[in-house]
Amino acid sequence: MSETGGAGAVARLRRLELLALALAKAGGFLNIGAGLLTDRAEMRSVPGCLCLAAGLLPTGVGVVVAGFRRGRVLPGWVTADILVTGVALALNAQLVRPGPQTGWAYFSYPYSLLSLVGVGMAYRRLAVTAAAAVALALVYLLSVWTVPGQGWNGVPNVVSYLGLTPLVWLVTHELDSNARTIDRERELSEDLARGQERTRYYRILHDRVLQTFEALLRDGLVTAGEPRSYLATEAAWLRHLVETGDERSSGDLLAALDSVAARMAHQGLKVEVNAAALTQGGSPHSRLERDQVAAVADAAAEALANTRKHAGVDRAVVRATVEGGCVLVSVTDAGRGFDPSALPRRSGLERSITQRLAEVGGTVLVDSAPGAGTCVRLAVLLKP
Repeated sequence: MSETGGAGAVARLRRLELLALALAKAGGFLNIGAGLLTDRAEMRSVPGCLCLAAGLLPTGVGVVVAGFRRGRVLPGWVTADILVTGVALALNAQLVRPGPQTGWAYFSYPYSLLSLVGVGMAYRRLAVTAAAAVALALVYLLSVWTVPGQGWNGVPNVVSYLGLTPLVWLVTHELDSNARTIDRERELSEDLARGQERTRYYRILHDRVLQTFEALLRDGLVTAGEPRSYLATEAAWLRHLVETGDERSSGDLLAALDSVAARMAHQGLKVEVNAAALTQGGSPHSRLERDQVAAVADAAAEALANTRKHAGVDRAVVRATVEGGCVLVSVTDAGRGFDPSALPRRSGLERSITQRLAEVGGTVLVDSAPGAGTCVRLAVLLKP
Protein backbone atom coordinates (compact mmCIF):
# COMPACT_ATOMS: atom_id res chain seq x y z
CA MET A 1 0.00 0.00 0.00
CA SER A 2 1.43 3.34 -0.99
CA GLU A 3 1.97 5.87 1.79
CA THR A 4 2.58 8.86 -0.37
CA GLY A 5 0.46 8.62 -3.45
CA GLY A 6 -3.23 8.63 -4.26
CA ALA A 7 -6.14 9.91 -2.18
CA GLY A 8 -6.20 7.17 0.48
CA ALA A 9 -6.54 7.76 4.20
CA VAL A 10 -2.83 7.11 4.81
CA ALA A 11 -1.84 9.64 2.14
CA ARG A 12 -4.19 12.24 3.62
CA LEU A 13 -2.74 11.59 7.09
CA ARG A 14 0.78 12.12 5.77
CA ARG A 15 -0.25 15.49 4.35
CA LEU A 16 -1.88 16.40 7.67
CA GLU A 17 1.32 15.48 9.53
CA LEU A 18 3.35 17.69 7.24
CA LEU A 19 0.95 20.57 7.78
CA ALA A 20 1.21 20.11 11.56
CA LEU A 21 5.02 20.04 11.32
CA ALA A 22 5.02 23.20 9.20
CA LEU A 23 2.79 24.99 11.74
CA ALA A 24 5.01 23.82 14.63
CA LYS A 25 8.10 25.14 12.87
CA ALA A 26 6.35 28.41 12.08
CA GLY A 27 5.45 28.74 15.76
CA GLY A 28 9.04 28.06 16.74
CA PHE A 29 10.36 30.76 14.44
CA LEU A 30 7.75 33.20 15.75
CA ASN A 31 9.09 32.53 19.26
CA ILE A 32 12.59 33.25 18.03
CA GLY A 33 11.43 36.48 16.41
CA ALA A 34 9.69 37.54 19.63
CA GLY A 35 12.87 36.94 21.60
CA LEU A 36 15.05 38.89 19.19
CA LEU A 37 12.65 41.84 19.18
CA THR A 38 11.59 42.11 22.82
CA ASP A 39 14.34 40.74 25.05
CA ARG A 40 17.57 42.16 23.71
CA ALA A 41 18.41 43.54 27.15
CA GLU A 42 18.73 39.99 28.45
CA MET A 43 21.19 39.03 25.70
CA ARG A 44 24.93 39.18 26.21
CA SER A 45 25.45 39.44 22.45
CA VAL A 46 22.68 40.48 20.13
CA PRO A 47 24.74 39.69 16.99
CA GLY A 48 25.54 36.27 18.48
CA CYS A 49 21.83 35.58 19.03
CA LEU A 50 21.05 36.71 15.50
CA CYS A 51 23.66 34.32 14.10
CA LEU A 52 22.29 31.51 16.27
CA ALA A 53 18.75 32.15 15.04
CA ALA A 54 19.98 32.13 11.44
CA GLY A 55 21.73 28.82 12.11
CA LEU A 56 18.41 27.19 12.99
CA LEU A 57 16.86 28.09 9.62
CA PRO A 58 18.46 25.51 7.27
CA THR A 59 17.31 22.35 9.05
CA GLY A 60 14.14 23.98 10.40
CA VAL A 61 12.96 24.92 6.93
CA GLY A 62 14.61 21.93 5.25
CA VAL A 63 12.72 19.33 7.28
CA VAL A 64 9.43 20.85 6.12
CA VAL A 65 10.39 21.38 2.46
CA ALA A 66 11.95 17.91 2.13
CA GLY A 67 8.89 16.38 3.76
CA PHE A 68 6.47 18.01 1.33
CA ARG A 69 8.63 16.91 -1.60
CA ARG A 70 8.65 13.28 -0.45
CA GLY A 71 5.10 13.28 0.88
CA ARG A 72 5.96 12.37 4.49
CA VAL A 73 7.99 13.48 7.50
CA LEU A 74 11.56 12.23 6.92
CA PRO A 75 13.43 10.74 9.92
CA GLY A 76 16.83 11.77 8.57
CA TRP A 77 15.88 15.42 8.35
CA VAL A 78 14.21 15.31 11.78
CA THR A 79 17.39 13.84 13.28
CA ALA A 80 19.51 16.60 11.73
CA ASP A 81 17.06 19.21 13.00
CA ILE A 82 17.17 17.83 16.56
CA LEU A 83 21.00 17.77 16.55
CA VAL A 84 21.13 21.40 15.42
CA THR A 85 18.48 22.30 18.01
CA GLY A 86 20.53 20.65 20.77
CA VAL A 87 23.57 22.71 19.80
CA ALA A 88 21.40 25.84 19.78
CA LEU A 89 20.16 25.09 23.32
CA ALA A 90 23.74 24.95 24.60
CA LEU A 91 24.91 28.07 22.73
CA ASN A 92 21.82 30.11 23.57
CA ALA A 93 22.38 29.47 27.28
CA GLN A 94 25.78 31.15 27.02
CA LEU A 95 24.31 34.15 25.20
CA VAL A 96 21.81 35.19 27.90
CA ARG A 97 22.63 37.28 30.95
CA PRO A 98 22.80 35.57 34.36
CA GLY A 99 19.75 35.80 36.56
CA PRO A 100 16.68 33.93 37.72
CA GLN A 101 14.67 35.00 34.67
CA THR A 102 15.93 34.89 31.11
CA GLY A 103 12.56 35.52 29.41
CA TRP A 104 12.35 35.24 25.63
CA ALA A 105 16.08 35.75 25.30
CA TYR A 106 16.45 31.99 25.72
CA PHE A 107 14.44 31.43 22.51
CA SER A 108 15.91 27.99 21.81
CA TYR A 109 13.82 26.43 24.59
CA PRO A 110 10.32 26.96 23.09
CA TYR A 111 11.73 26.27 19.63
CA SER A 112 13.12 22.93 20.80
CA LEU A 113 9.78 21.91 22.32
CA LEU A 114 7.98 22.53 19.04
CA SER A 115 10.72 20.64 17.17
CA LEU A 116 9.75 17.53 19.13
CA VAL A 117 6.50 17.42 17.14
CA GLY A 118 8.54 16.14 14.19
CA VAL A 119 10.23 13.53 16.40
CA GLY A 120 6.87 12.09 17.43
CA MET A 121 5.81 11.85 13.78
CA ALA A 122 9.02 10.64 12.13
CA TYR A 123 10.17 7.71 14.25
CA ARG A 124 8.21 4.48 14.06
CA ARG A 125 9.49 3.02 17.36
CA LEU A 126 8.50 4.55 20.69
CA ALA A 127 11.90 3.68 22.21
CA VAL A 128 13.72 5.76 19.59
CA THR A 129 11.26 8.61 20.05
CA ALA A 130 11.69 8.57 23.83
CA ALA A 131 15.49 8.43 23.50
CA ALA A 132 15.48 11.55 21.30
CA ALA A 133 13.27 13.38 23.81
CA VAL A 134 15.46 12.36 26.78
CA ALA A 135 18.63 13.39 24.93
CA LEU A 136 17.24 16.85 24.14
CA ALA A 137 15.95 17.22 27.71
CA LEU A 138 19.41 16.43 29.10
CA VAL A 139 21.04 18.94 26.75
CA TYR A 140 18.57 21.56 27.94
CA LEU A 141 19.11 20.73 31.63
CA LEU A 142 22.89 20.84 31.35
CA SER A 143 22.71 24.08 29.35
CA VAL A 144 20.58 26.00 31.85
CA TRP A 145 22.67 24.62 34.72
CA THR A 146 25.64 26.55 33.32
CA VAL A 147 23.73 29.85 33.53
CA PRO A 148 24.32 31.54 36.90
CA GLY A 149 21.06 32.04 38.74
CA GLN A 150 19.16 29.34 36.83
CA GLY A 151 20.15 26.08 38.56
CA TRP A 152 17.07 24.11 39.52
CA ASN A 153 14.70 26.51 37.72
CA GLY A 154 15.09 24.50 34.54
CA VAL A 155 14.17 21.14 36.08
CA PRO A 156 10.35 21.54 35.78
CA ASN A 157 10.74 22.35 32.08
CA VAL A 158 12.23 18.90 31.49
CA VAL A 159 8.75 17.45 32.03
CA SER A 160 7.62 19.22 28.85
CA TYR A 161 10.19 17.32 26.78
CA LEU A 162 9.33 13.97 28.33
CA GLY A 163 5.57 14.43 28.07
CA LEU A 164 5.06 16.09 24.70
CA THR A 165 7.01 13.68 22.49
CA PRO A 166 5.33 10.39 23.56
CA LEU A 167 1.96 12.11 23.30
CA VAL A 168 2.59 13.12 19.68
CA TRP A 169 3.89 9.61 18.93
CA LEU A 170 0.82 7.90 20.41
CA VAL A 171 -1.65 10.16 18.60
CA THR A 172 0.21 9.82 15.30
CA HIS A 173 0.39 6.03 15.50
CA GLU A 174 -3.26 5.68 16.49
CA LEU A 175 -4.26 7.83 13.51
CA ASP A 176 -1.90 5.84 11.28
CA SER A 177 -3.45 2.54 12.39
CA ASN A 178 -6.95 3.86 11.73
CA ALA A 179 -5.93 5.23 8.33
CA ARG A 180 -4.44 1.89 7.28
CA THR A 181 -7.59 0.09 8.38
CA ILE A 182 -9.71 2.49 6.32
CA ASP A 183 -7.52 1.95 3.25
CA ARG A 184 -7.64 -1.84 3.64
CA GLU A 185 -11.42 -1.78 3.96
CA ARG A 186 -11.66 0.47 0.91
CA GLU A 187 -9.46 -1.91 -1.12
CA LEU A 188 -11.59 -4.87 -0.03
CA SER A 189 -14.72 -2.96 -1.00
CA GLU A 190 -13.25 -2.12 -4.41
CA ASP A 191 -12.20 -5.75 -4.94
CA LEU A 192 -15.73 -6.87 -4.07
CA ALA A 193 -17.19 -4.31 -6.48
CA ARG A 194 -14.86 -5.47 -9.25
CA GLY A 195 -15.81 -9.07 -8.55
CA GLN A 196 -19.50 -8.21 -8.77
CA GLU A 197 -18.88 -6.34 -12.02
CA ARG A 198 -17.02 -9.33 -13.48
CA THR A 199 -19.88 -11.60 -12.42
CA ARG A 200 -22.34 -9.31 -14.19
CA TYR A 201 -20.24 -9.34 -17.37
CA TYR A 202 -19.87 -13.12 -17.24
CA ARG A 203 -23.65 -13.46 -16.88
CA ILE A 204 -24.18 -11.22 -19.91
CA LEU A 205 -21.63 -13.23 -21.92
CA HIS A 206 -23.33 -16.48 -20.90
CA ASP A 207 -26.90 -15.36 -21.51
CA ARG A 208 -26.31 -13.56 -24.79
CA VAL A 209 -23.07 -14.38 -26.60
CA LEU A 210 -22.44 -17.97 -25.49
CA GLN A 211 -26.08 -19.01 -25.88
CA THR A 212 -26.04 -17.54 -29.40
CA PHE A 213 -22.85 -19.41 -30.34
CA GLU A 214 -24.14 -22.71 -29.03
CA ALA A 215 -27.56 -22.22 -30.64
CA LEU A 216 -25.89 -21.66 -34.03
CA LEU A 217 -23.96 -24.91 -33.59
CA ARG A 218 -26.83 -26.92 -32.10
CA ASP A 219 -29.42 -25.87 -34.66
CA GLY A 220 -27.11 -26.47 -37.60
CA LEU A 221 -27.17 -22.86 -38.75
CA VAL A 222 -23.39 -23.00 -39.27
CA THR A 223 -22.48 -26.14 -41.18
CA ALA A 224 -19.34 -25.35 -43.17
CA GLY A 225 -16.31 -27.19 -41.82
CA GLU A 226 -13.84 -24.38 -41.03
CA PRO A 227 -16.33 -21.75 -39.76
CA ARG A 228 -18.09 -24.38 -37.63
CA SER A 229 -14.77 -25.56 -36.16
CA TYR A 230 -13.76 -22.01 -35.40
CA LEU A 231 -17.10 -21.20 -33.78
CA ALA A 232 -16.97 -24.37 -31.69
CA THR A 233 -13.47 -23.51 -30.48
CA GLU A 234 -14.49 -19.99 -29.52
CA ALA A 235 -17.67 -21.22 -27.80
CA ALA A 236 -15.66 -23.73 -25.75
CA TRP A 237 -13.17 -21.00 -24.74
CA LEU A 238 -15.98 -18.62 -23.79
CA ARG A 239 -17.74 -21.27 -21.68
CA HIS A 240 -14.47 -22.01 -19.86
CA LEU A 241 -14.00 -18.27 -19.20
CA VAL A 242 -17.56 -17.80 -17.91
CA GLU A 243 -17.44 -20.84 -15.64
CA THR A 244 -13.92 -20.47 -14.24
CA GLY A 245 -12.78 -16.89 -14.89
CA ASP A 246 -9.57 -18.36 -16.38
CA GLU A 247 -8.55 -17.07 -19.81
CA ARG A 248 -6.34 -20.14 -20.33
CA SER A 249 -3.24 -18.01 -20.66
CA SER A 250 -0.31 -20.41 -20.36
CA GLY A 251 2.32 -17.70 -19.99
CA ASP A 252 3.96 -18.83 -23.25
CA LEU A 253 4.07 -15.81 -25.57
CA LEU A 254 4.96 -17.82 -28.68
CA ALA A 255 2.01 -20.18 -28.14
CA ALA A 256 -0.27 -17.22 -27.47
CA LEU A 257 0.79 -15.48 -30.72
CA ASP A 258 0.34 -18.71 -32.70
CA SER A 259 -3.15 -19.04 -31.23
CA VAL A 260 -3.96 -15.46 -32.26
CA ALA A 261 -2.71 -16.16 -35.79
CA ALA A 262 -4.90 -19.28 -35.98
CA ARG A 263 -7.98 -17.32 -34.89
CA MET A 264 -7.29 -14.62 -37.47
CA ALA A 265 -6.90 -17.29 -40.18
CA HIS A 266 -10.44 -18.49 -39.40
CA GLN A 267 -11.60 -14.92 -40.02
CA GLY A 268 -9.86 -14.64 -43.38
CA LEU A 269 -6.60 -12.92 -42.42
CA LYS A 270 -3.40 -14.86 -43.11
CA VAL A 271 -0.85 -14.09 -40.42
CA GLU A 272 2.84 -14.94 -40.60
CA VAL A 273 4.37 -15.25 -37.13
CA ASN A 274 8.13 -14.61 -37.12
CA ALA A 275 9.32 -15.32 -33.59
CA ALA A 276 12.52 -17.29 -34.04
CA ALA A 277 14.17 -15.34 -31.19
CA LEU A 278 11.61 -16.76 -28.75
CA THR A 279 12.40 -20.37 -29.68
CA GLN A 280 16.06 -20.17 -28.67
CA GLY A 281 17.00 -21.97 -25.49
CA GLY A 282 17.11 -19.71 -22.44
CA SER A 283 15.23 -16.91 -24.16
CA PRO A 284 14.51 -14.29 -21.48
CA HIS A 285 10.93 -13.88 -22.74
CA SER A 286 10.05 -16.76 -20.40
CA ARG A 287 10.30 -14.22 -17.55
CA LEU A 288 7.12 -12.55 -18.77
CA GLU A 289 4.28 -12.95 -16.33
CA ARG A 290 0.95 -14.40 -17.39
CA ASP A 291 -0.82 -11.06 -17.32
CA GLN A 292 1.91 -9.58 -19.53
CA VAL A 293 1.60 -12.42 -22.04
CA ALA A 294 -2.18 -12.06 -22.08
CA ALA A 295 -1.95 -8.29 -22.58
CA VAL A 296 0.55 -8.56 -25.47
CA ALA A 297 -1.41 -11.35 -27.17
CA ASP A 298 -4.72 -9.49 -26.80
CA ALA A 299 -3.19 -6.25 -28.08
CA ALA A 300 -1.71 -8.08 -31.07
CA ALA A 301 -5.09 -9.68 -31.74
CA GLU A 302 -6.77 -6.28 -31.66
CA ALA A 303 -4.17 -4.83 -34.04
CA LEU A 304 -4.75 -7.75 -36.44
CA ALA A 305 -8.51 -7.29 -36.16
CA ASN A 306 -8.02 -3.67 -37.19
CA THR A 307 -5.95 -4.84 -40.15
CA ARG A 308 -8.70 -7.23 -41.22
CA LYS A 309 -11.42 -4.58 -40.93
CA HIS A 310 -9.67 -1.44 -42.19
CA ALA A 311 -6.43 -2.17 -44.08
CA GLY A 312 -7.97 -3.70 -47.21
CA VAL A 313 -5.46 -6.59 -47.26
CA ASP A 314 -5.65 -10.25 -46.30
CA ARG A 315 -2.12 -10.66 -44.97
CA ALA A 316 -0.14 -9.39 -41.96
CA VAL A 317 3.14 -10.19 -40.25
CA VAL A 318 3.74 -10.55 -36.52
CA ARG A 319 7.36 -10.37 -35.38
CA ALA A 320 8.57 -10.98 -31.82
CA THR A 321 12.04 -10.49 -30.39
CA VAL A 322 13.87 -9.54 -27.21
CA GLU A 323 15.97 -6.37 -27.10
CA GLY A 324 17.41 -4.30 -24.27
CA GLY A 325 15.49 -6.05 -21.51
CA CYS A 326 12.17 -5.74 -23.38
CA VAL A 327 10.01 -8.10 -25.36
CA LEU A 328 9.07 -6.39 -28.64
CA VAL A 329 6.15 -7.53 -30.77
CA SER A 330 5.22 -5.78 -34.02
CA VAL A 331 2.11 -6.20 -36.17
CA THR A 332 2.70 -5.00 -39.73
CA ASP A 333 0.52 -4.82 -42.82
CA ALA A 334 0.88 -3.27 -46.28
CA GLY A 335 -2.66 -1.90 -46.32
CA ARG A 336 -4.13 1.52 -46.89
CA GLY A 337 -2.76 2.99 -43.66
CA PHE A 338 -4.06 6.05 -41.82
CA ASP A 339 -3.00 9.20 -40.00
CA PRO A 340 -2.56 8.29 -36.27
CA SER A 341 -2.75 11.96 -35.24
CA ALA A 342 -6.25 12.20 -36.71
CA LEU A 343 -7.69 9.55 -34.41
CA PRO A 344 -9.92 10.77 -31.56
CA ARG A 345 -8.36 10.59 -28.11
CA ARG A 346 -10.69 7.83 -26.88
CA SER A 347 -10.42 5.74 -30.05
CA GLY A 348 -10.56 1.96 -30.09
CA LEU A 349 -6.80 1.89 -30.65
CA GLU A 350 -6.21 3.68 -27.36
CA ARG A 351 -8.80 1.76 -25.35
CA SER A 352 -8.07 -1.72 -26.70
CA ILE A 353 -4.32 -1.61 -27.28
CA THR A 354 -2.59 1.31 -25.55
CA GLN A 355 -4.42 1.00 -22.24
CA ARG A 356 -4.12 -2.78 -22.25
CA LEU A 357 -0.33 -2.55 -22.52
CA ALA A 358 -0.15 0.30 -20.00
CA GLU A 359 -1.82 -1.91 -17.38
CA VAL A 360 1.22 -4.22 -17.43
CA GLY A 361 3.82 -1.47 -17.78
CA GLY A 362 4.08 -1.72 -21.56
CA THR A 363 4.11 0.87 -24.33
CA VAL A 364 2.68 1.11 -27.84
CA LEU A 365 4.04 2.91 -30.91
CA VAL A 366 1.92 3.23 -34.06
CA ASP A 367 3.70 3.98 -37.32
CA SER A 368 1.34 4.58 -40.24
CA ALA A 369 0.46 6.98 -43.02
CA PRO A 370 -2.23 7.00 -45.70
CA GLY A 371 -1.26 4.54 -48.44
CA ALA A 372 1.88 3.36 -46.58
CA GLY A 373 0.61 0.50 -44.45
CA THR A 374 0.66 0.24 -40.67
CA CYS A 375 3.07 -1.06 -38.03
CA VAL A 376 1.97 -1.36 -34.41
CA ARG A 377 4.92 -1.95 -32.05
CA LEU A 378 4.28 -3.38 -28.58
CA ALA A 379 6.97 -3.31 -25.90
CA VAL A 380 6.88 -4.89 -22.44
CA LEU A 381 9.70 -4.67 -19.90
CA LEU A 382 11.00 -8.00 -18.66
CA LYS A 383 10.94 -8.49 -14.90
CA PRO A 384 14.42 -9.00 -13.34
